[in-house]
Amino acid sequence: MEFYIVRRPVFDSKLNIFLYDLVYENNKQDEFSFHDTSRAAVELVSNIFNNMEFSTLTGKKNAIITFPNELINRKIPLLFPKDKVWINIINATAMEAQTLTSFLLLKEENYKFVMDDFSFTEKEKKLINLFDIVKINFKKFSLSKHKAIINEYHEKTSFMATDLDTREDYLAAVKAGYTYLQGRFFSKPVVLKGKGIEAIKTSYLEMLSETNKKNPSFDKLEEIAKKDLSITYQLLKTANSVFYGTRHKIVSIKQALVRIGLNEIRRWVYLMVLRNPSDTENSELIKTCMIRGKFMEQLSTLYKPEISQSDCFITGILSSIDVILHRDMEQILKELALPEIVKEALLGVENDLYMLLKYVEAYEKGEWSKVNEFNLFRSEIQDRIPFRYMESLKWADNID
Repeated sequence: MEFYIVRRPVFDSKLNIFLYDLVYENNKQDEFSFHDTSRAAVELVSNIFNNMEFSTLTGKKNAIITFPNELINRKIPLLFPKDKVWINIINATAMEAQTLTSFLLLKEENYKFVMDDFSFTEKEKKLINLFDIVKINFKKFSLSKHKAIINEYHEKTSFMATDLDTREDYLAAVKAGYTYLQGRFFSKPVVLKGKGIEAIKTSYLEMLSETNKKNPSFDKLEEIAKKDLSITYQLLKTANSVFYGTRHKIVSIKQALVRIGLNEIRRWVYLMVLRNPSDTENSELIKTCMIRGKFMEQLSTLYKPEISQSDCFITGILSSIDVILHRDMEQILKELALPEIVKEALLGVENDLYMLLKYVEAYEKGEWSKVNEFNLFRSEIQDRIPFRYMESLKWADNID
Protein backbone atom coordinates (compact mmCIF):
# COMPACT_ATOMS: atom_id res chain seq x y z
CA MET A 1 0.00 0.00 0.00
CA GLU A 2 1.22 3.51 -0.86
CA PHE A 3 1.28 5.87 2.12
CA TYR A 4 2.88 9.02 3.41
CA ILE A 5 3.97 9.89 6.91
CA VAL A 6 5.39 13.18 8.17
CA ARG A 7 6.15 14.71 11.52
CA ARG A 8 5.15 18.24 12.45
CA PRO A 9 7.03 20.06 15.21
CA VAL A 10 5.26 21.37 18.29
CA PHE A 11 7.14 24.21 20.01
CA ASP A 12 7.06 25.70 23.46
CA SER A 13 6.83 29.49 23.80
CA LYS A 14 10.63 29.83 23.53
CA LEU A 15 10.74 27.90 20.24
CA ASN A 16 12.21 24.74 21.72
CA ILE A 17 10.81 21.52 20.22
CA PHE A 18 8.46 20.00 22.79
CA LEU A 19 7.30 17.00 20.74
CA TYR A 20 6.30 15.95 17.22
CA ASP A 21 2.82 15.40 15.84
CA LEU A 22 2.87 12.33 13.55
CA VAL A 23 0.52 12.59 10.58
CA TYR A 24 -0.38 9.80 8.18
CA GLU A 25 -2.24 10.10 4.89
CA ASN A 26 -2.82 7.86 1.89
CA ASN A 27 -1.66 9.10 -1.50
CA LYS A 28 -5.04 10.00 -2.92
CA GLN A 29 -6.10 13.22 -1.26
CA ASP A 30 -5.26 16.01 1.16
CA GLU A 31 -8.42 15.99 3.21
CA PHE A 32 -10.30 13.07 4.72
CA SER A 33 -13.81 12.70 6.03
CA PHE A 34 -13.99 11.76 9.70
CA HIS A 35 -14.20 8.08 8.69
CA ASP A 36 -11.20 8.40 6.37
CA THR A 37 -9.21 10.23 9.03
CA SER A 38 -9.86 7.36 11.41
CA ARG A 39 -8.72 4.90 8.76
CA ALA A 40 -5.56 6.93 8.20
CA ALA A 41 -4.91 6.82 11.95
CA VAL A 42 -5.29 3.04 11.98
CA GLU A 43 -2.76 2.80 9.14
CA LEU A 44 -0.36 5.11 10.99
CA VAL A 45 -0.48 3.04 14.17
CA SER A 46 -0.15 -0.20 12.20
CA ASN A 47 2.86 1.02 10.22
CA ILE A 48 4.64 2.41 13.28
CA PHE A 49 4.10 -0.81 15.18
CA ASN A 50 4.90 -3.25 12.36
CA ASN A 51 7.25 -1.53 9.92
CA MET A 52 8.97 1.49 11.44
CA GLU A 53 11.25 2.31 14.32
CA PHE A 54 9.42 4.73 16.59
CA SER A 55 12.69 6.42 17.55
CA THR A 56 13.47 7.02 13.86
CA LEU A 57 10.29 9.02 13.48
CA THR A 58 10.62 11.05 16.65
CA GLY A 59 14.34 11.31 17.40
CA LYS A 60 14.69 12.01 21.11
CA LYS A 61 11.27 13.66 21.42
CA ASN A 62 7.81 12.43 22.40
CA ALA A 63 5.09 12.17 19.77
CA ILE A 64 1.38 12.80 19.36
CA ILE A 65 -0.38 9.91 17.63
CA THR A 66 -4.06 9.93 16.68
CA PHE A 67 -5.95 6.88 17.92
CA PRO A 68 -9.54 6.54 16.62
CA ASN A 69 -12.25 5.21 18.94
CA GLU A 70 -11.99 1.64 17.67
CA LEU A 71 -8.32 1.48 18.71
CA ILE A 72 -9.04 3.12 22.05
CA ASN A 73 -11.75 0.49 22.66
CA ARG A 74 -9.20 -2.27 22.02
CA LYS A 75 -6.65 -0.49 24.25
CA ILE A 76 -4.10 -0.51 21.42
CA PRO A 77 -2.21 2.46 22.96
CA LEU A 78 -0.96 0.03 25.63
CA LEU A 79 1.42 -1.31 22.95
CA PHE A 80 3.23 2.03 22.97
CA PRO A 81 5.44 3.48 25.75
CA LYS A 82 3.40 5.82 27.95
CA ASP A 83 6.41 8.09 28.47
CA LYS A 84 6.82 8.63 24.70
CA VAL A 85 3.29 8.82 23.26
CA TRP A 86 0.52 11.38 23.65
CA ILE A 87 -2.86 10.08 22.48
CA ASN A 88 -4.74 12.44 20.17
CA ILE A 89 -8.55 12.21 20.18
CA ILE A 90 -10.12 13.55 16.98
CA ASN A 91 -13.70 14.05 18.18
CA ALA A 92 -13.85 13.91 21.96
CA THR A 93 -17.59 14.58 22.16
CA ALA A 94 -18.31 11.55 19.94
CA MET A 95 -16.83 9.09 22.46
CA GLU A 96 -19.37 6.40 23.31
CA ALA A 97 -19.62 4.74 26.73
CA GLN A 98 -17.21 1.92 25.80
CA THR A 99 -14.63 4.39 24.45
CA LEU A 100 -14.92 6.61 27.50
CA THR A 101 -14.39 3.61 29.78
CA SER A 102 -11.24 2.62 27.86
CA PHE A 103 -10.12 6.25 27.85
CA LEU A 104 -10.36 6.40 31.66
CA LEU A 105 -8.50 3.11 32.03
CA LEU A 106 -5.66 4.50 29.90
CA LYS A 107 -5.67 7.66 32.03
CA GLU A 108 -5.22 5.46 35.10
CA GLU A 109 -2.17 3.93 33.35
CA ASN A 110 -0.76 7.49 33.11
CA TYR A 111 -1.16 7.91 29.35
CA LYS A 112 -1.43 11.54 28.27
CA PHE A 113 -4.27 12.77 26.04
CA VAL A 114 -4.69 15.58 23.51
CA MET A 115 -8.08 16.99 22.50
CA ASP A 116 -8.08 17.87 18.81
CA ASP A 117 -9.68 21.05 17.45
CA PHE A 118 -11.41 22.48 20.54
CA SER A 119 -14.43 24.59 19.49
CA PHE A 120 -15.66 25.73 22.91
CA THR A 121 -18.90 23.72 22.83
CA GLU A 122 -20.65 22.84 26.08
CA LYS A 123 -19.84 19.12 25.64
CA GLU A 124 -16.15 19.88 25.10
CA LYS A 125 -15.98 22.18 28.13
CA LYS A 126 -17.26 19.34 30.34
CA LEU A 127 -14.43 17.07 29.12
CA ILE A 128 -11.58 19.57 29.15
CA ASN A 129 -10.14 18.58 32.54
CA LEU A 130 -9.57 15.01 31.25
CA PHE A 131 -7.05 16.18 28.66
CA ASP A 132 -3.42 17.16 29.15
CA ILE A 133 -3.30 19.36 26.05
CA VAL A 134 -6.15 20.98 24.14
CA LYS A 135 -5.55 22.04 20.53
CA ILE A 136 -7.24 25.19 19.24
CA ASN A 137 -7.11 26.43 15.65
CA PHE A 138 -5.77 29.95 16.12
CA LYS A 139 -7.84 31.24 13.20
CA LYS A 140 -11.15 30.25 14.83
CA PHE A 141 -11.35 32.98 17.45
CA SER A 142 -10.35 36.57 18.07
CA LEU A 143 -7.30 37.28 20.22
CA SER A 144 -9.53 38.42 23.08
CA LYS A 145 -11.48 35.14 22.87
CA HIS A 146 -8.25 33.10 22.98
CA LYS A 147 -7.16 35.01 26.10
CA ALA A 148 -10.55 34.47 27.73
CA ILE A 149 -10.52 30.70 27.09
CA ILE A 150 -7.00 30.29 28.49
CA ASN A 151 -7.71 32.49 31.51
CA GLU A 152 -10.79 30.43 32.34
CA TYR A 153 -9.31 26.95 31.87
CA HIS A 154 -5.53 27.24 32.30
CA GLU A 155 -5.64 25.49 35.68
CA LYS A 156 -7.37 22.45 34.15
CA THR A 157 -5.19 21.82 31.08
CA SER A 158 -2.50 23.22 28.76
CA PHE A 159 -3.35 24.76 25.41
CA MET A 160 -1.76 24.37 21.97
CA ALA A 161 -2.36 26.92 19.20
CA THR A 162 -2.42 25.32 15.74
CA ASP A 163 -2.41 26.76 12.21
CA LEU A 164 0.09 29.48 13.04
CA ASP A 165 1.22 30.53 9.56
CA THR A 166 3.36 33.59 10.34
CA ARG A 167 5.71 34.90 13.00
CA GLU A 168 3.03 37.45 13.85
CA ASP A 169 0.62 34.56 14.56
CA TYR A 170 3.26 32.95 16.79
CA LEU A 171 3.84 36.15 18.78
CA ALA A 172 0.09 36.72 19.16
CA ALA A 173 -0.41 33.15 20.42
CA VAL A 174 2.37 33.56 22.98
CA LYS A 175 0.80 36.85 24.08
CA ALA A 176 -2.58 35.11 24.45
CA GLY A 177 -0.98 32.63 26.85
CA TYR A 178 -0.57 29.47 24.78
CA THR A 179 1.92 26.96 26.19
CA TYR A 180 2.48 25.08 22.91
CA LEU A 181 2.52 26.21 19.29
CA GLN A 182 2.24 24.49 15.93
CA GLY A 183 2.22 25.68 12.34
CA ARG A 184 4.43 26.74 9.46
CA PHE A 185 5.47 29.99 11.11
CA PHE A 186 8.95 28.63 11.88
CA SER A 187 9.77 28.50 8.15
CA LYS A 188 8.90 32.16 7.65
CA PRO A 189 11.44 35.00 7.78
CA VAL A 190 12.41 36.49 11.12
CA VAL A 191 12.52 40.28 10.83
CA LEU A 192 16.22 40.73 11.52
CA LYS A 193 19.17 42.24 9.72
CA GLY A 194 21.14 40.00 7.38
CA LYS A 195 23.32 37.57 9.27
CA GLY A 196 25.48 34.46 8.96
CA ILE A 197 24.25 30.94 9.57
CA GLU A 198 24.82 29.80 13.13
CA ALA A 199 26.30 26.35 13.05
CA ILE A 200 26.06 23.29 15.24
CA LYS A 201 29.17 23.65 17.37
CA THR A 202 29.76 19.93 17.67
CA SER A 203 30.40 19.84 13.93
CA TYR A 204 33.10 22.48 14.26
CA LEU A 205 34.69 20.57 17.11
CA GLU A 206 34.67 17.39 15.02
CA MET A 207 36.40 19.27 12.21
CA LEU A 208 38.89 20.73 14.65
CA SER A 209 39.65 17.27 16.01
CA GLU A 210 40.13 15.84 12.53
CA THR A 211 42.41 18.67 11.32
CA ASN A 212 44.62 18.19 14.38
CA LYS A 213 45.22 14.50 13.70
CA LYS A 214 48.60 13.35 12.43
CA ASN A 215 47.08 12.29 9.10
CA PRO A 216 43.81 14.21 8.62
CA SER A 217 41.35 12.83 6.09
CA PHE A 218 39.68 15.14 3.58
CA ASP A 219 37.00 12.47 3.13
CA LYS A 220 36.21 12.66 6.86
CA LEU A 221 36.17 16.46 6.77
CA GLU A 222 33.79 16.35 3.82
CA GLU A 223 31.53 13.95 5.72
CA ILE A 224 31.40 16.31 8.71
CA ALA A 225 30.83 19.38 6.55
CA LYS A 226 27.91 17.75 4.72
CA LYS A 227 26.05 17.46 8.03
CA ASP A 228 26.15 21.19 8.70
CA LEU A 229 24.40 23.90 6.71
CA SER A 230 26.65 26.64 8.09
CA ILE A 231 29.89 24.85 7.20
CA THR A 232 28.67 24.05 3.67
CA TYR A 233 27.81 27.71 3.06
CA GLN A 234 30.96 29.18 4.59
CA LEU A 235 33.34 26.70 2.95
CA LEU A 236 32.02 27.34 -0.56
CA LYS A 237 32.02 31.09 -0.02
CA THR A 238 35.54 31.15 1.46
CA ALA A 239 37.05 28.84 -1.16
CA ASN A 240 35.82 31.11 -3.96
CA SER A 241 36.88 34.38 -2.36
CA VAL A 242 39.50 36.59 -4.01
CA PHE A 243 41.91 35.72 -1.19
CA TYR A 244 42.37 32.20 -2.56
CA GLY A 245 42.80 33.42 -6.14
CA THR A 246 41.28 30.41 -7.87
CA ARG A 247 40.72 30.62 -11.64
CA HIS A 248 38.09 27.91 -11.55
CA LYS A 249 34.86 27.78 -9.61
CA ILE A 250 34.86 25.53 -6.57
CA VAL A 251 31.56 23.65 -6.71
CA SER A 252 31.95 20.81 -4.20
CA ILE A 253 32.68 20.61 -0.50
CA LYS A 254 35.79 18.46 -1.02
CA GLN A 255 37.20 20.87 -3.58
CA ALA A 256 36.65 23.70 -1.13
CA LEU A 257 38.47 21.85 1.64
CA VAL A 258 41.45 21.10 -0.59
CA ARG A 259 41.59 24.69 -1.87
CA ILE A 260 41.56 26.23 1.62
CA GLY A 261 44.05 23.75 3.07
CA LEU A 262 44.36 22.19 6.49
CA ASN A 263 46.10 25.07 8.24
CA GLU A 264 43.52 27.63 7.13
CA ILE A 265 40.64 25.25 7.92
CA ARG A 266 42.02 24.86 11.42
CA ARG A 267 42.16 28.64 11.92
CA TRP A 268 38.74 29.12 10.38
CA VAL A 269 37.15 26.47 12.64
CA TYR A 270 38.64 28.10 15.74
CA LEU A 271 36.96 31.35 14.76
CA MET A 272 33.62 29.63 14.16
CA VAL A 273 33.72 27.89 17.54
CA LEU A 274 34.03 31.29 19.21
CA ARG A 275 31.00 32.76 17.47
CA ASN A 276 27.63 33.49 19.13
CA PRO A 277 25.35 30.72 20.47
CA SER A 278 22.93 28.89 18.19
CA ASP A 279 20.14 30.75 16.43
CA THR A 280 17.09 29.51 18.36
CA GLU A 281 14.69 31.36 16.08
CA ASN A 282 15.79 29.31 13.08
CA SER A 283 17.02 26.07 14.66
CA GLU A 284 14.09 23.95 13.46
CA LEU A 285 14.21 25.50 9.97
CA ILE A 286 17.93 24.65 9.77
CA LYS A 287 17.08 21.06 10.73
CA THR A 288 14.30 21.03 8.11
CA CYS A 289 16.81 22.10 5.46
CA MET A 290 19.16 19.33 6.52
CA ILE A 291 16.35 16.76 6.29
CA ARG A 292 15.34 18.24 2.94
CA GLY A 293 18.85 17.96 1.53
CA LYS A 294 19.29 14.38 2.70
CA PHE A 295 15.81 13.43 1.47
CA MET A 296 16.59 14.85 -1.98
CA GLU A 297 19.88 12.96 -2.01
CA GLN A 298 18.07 9.75 -1.00
CA LEU A 299 15.41 10.19 -3.69
CA SER A 300 17.80 11.08 -6.50
CA THR A 301 18.48 7.46 -7.48
CA LEU A 302 14.74 6.73 -7.61
CA TYR A 303 14.03 9.92 -9.53
CA LYS A 304 16.77 10.32 -12.15
CA PRO A 305 19.98 8.37 -11.45
CA GLU A 306 21.97 10.62 -13.78
CA ILE A 307 21.46 13.63 -11.48
CA SER A 308 24.32 14.30 -9.07
CA GLN A 309 23.50 13.28 -5.50
CA SER A 310 25.76 16.10 -4.32
CA ASP A 311 23.73 18.64 -6.32
CA CYS A 312 20.52 17.27 -4.80
CA PHE A 313 21.95 17.53 -1.29
CA ILE A 314 23.22 21.09 -1.73
CA THR A 315 19.94 22.23 -3.33
CA GLY A 316 17.95 20.94 -0.37
CA ILE A 317 20.27 22.18 2.35
CA LEU A 318 20.43 25.71 0.86
CA SER A 319 16.74 25.89 -0.09
CA SER A 320 15.78 28.27 2.75
CA ILE A 321 19.12 30.05 3.12
CA ASP A 322 17.41 33.33 2.18
CA VAL A 323 14.96 32.96 5.09
CA ILE A 324 17.71 31.99 7.54
CA LEU A 325 20.02 34.85 6.54
CA HIS A 326 17.12 37.23 5.86
CA ARG A 327 18.68 38.17 2.57
CA ASP A 328 17.71 37.92 -1.07
CA MET A 329 18.42 34.48 -2.57
CA GLU A 330 19.91 35.93 -5.74
CA GLN A 331 22.41 38.01 -3.75
CA ILE A 332 23.42 35.01 -1.64
CA LEU A 333 23.99 32.84 -4.71
CA LYS A 334 26.29 35.47 -6.21
CA GLU A 335 28.64 34.79 -3.28
CA LEU A 336 28.61 31.02 -3.85
CA ALA A 337 30.12 29.15 -6.76
CA LEU A 338 27.56 26.43 -7.27
CA PRO A 339 26.70 24.30 -10.30
CA GLU A 340 24.35 26.24 -12.58
CA ILE A 341 21.64 23.61 -12.24
CA VAL A 342 21.65 24.17 -8.45
CA LYS A 343 21.54 27.96 -8.76
CA GLU A 344 18.72 27.76 -11.28
CA ALA A 345 16.70 25.44 -9.05
CA LEU A 346 17.12 27.74 -6.04
CA LEU A 347 16.02 30.71 -8.16
CA GLY A 348 12.88 28.94 -9.35
CA VAL A 349 13.91 27.69 -12.80
CA GLU A 350 11.86 24.54 -13.42
CA ASN A 351 14.68 22.08 -14.03
CA ASP A 352 14.93 18.53 -12.66
CA LEU A 353 16.39 19.67 -9.33
CA TYR A 354 13.68 22.28 -8.88
CA MET A 355 10.94 19.69 -9.48
CA LEU A 356 12.48 17.33 -6.92
CA LEU A 357 12.86 20.20 -4.41
CA LYS A 358 9.19 21.19 -4.79
CA TYR A 359 8.17 17.55 -4.41
CA VAL A 360 10.13 17.26 -1.17
CA GLU A 361 8.74 20.56 0.17
CA ALA A 362 5.18 19.43 -0.56
CA TYR A 363 5.90 16.08 1.08
CA GLU A 364 7.23 17.60 4.30
CA LYS A 365 4.13 19.85 4.53
CA GLY A 366 1.74 16.94 3.99
CA GLU A 367 0.32 18.45 0.80
CA TRP A 368 -0.42 15.09 -0.75
CA SER A 369 -2.44 16.23 -3.75
CA LYS A 370 0.54 18.35 -4.83
CA VAL A 371 2.87 15.40 -4.24
CA ASN A 372 0.77 13.27 -6.59
CA GLU A 373 0.50 16.02 -9.20
CA PHE A 374 4.29 15.98 -9.63
CA ASN A 375 4.15 12.30 -10.67
CA LEU A 376 7.95 11.98 -10.35
CA PHE A 377 8.13 8.33 -9.32
CA ARG A 378 6.86 5.11 -10.84
CA SER A 379 4.02 3.49 -8.91
CA GLU A 380 6.06 0.36 -8.15
CA ILE A 381 8.64 2.35 -6.15
CA GLN A 382 6.23 4.64 -4.27
CA ASP A 383 6.38 2.43 -1.16
CA ARG A 384 10.10 3.12 -0.78
CA ILE A 385 9.64 6.87 -0.38
CA PRO A 386 8.38 6.99 3.25
CA PHE A 387 11.35 4.90 4.34
CA ARG A 388 13.76 7.25 2.54
CA TYR A 389 12.08 10.10 4.42
CA MET A 390 12.55 8.30 7.74
CA GLU A 391 16.20 7.66 6.98
CA SER A 392 16.57 11.39 6.38
CA LEU A 393 14.94 12.15 9.74
CA LYS A 394 17.26 9.69 11.47
CA TRP A 395 20.31 11.20 9.81
CA ALA A 396 19.36 14.75 10.84
CA ASP A 397 18.40 13.76 14.39
CA ASN A 398 21.71 11.97 14.88
CA ILE A 399 23.53 15.22 14.14
CA ASP A 400 22.03 16.93 17.22
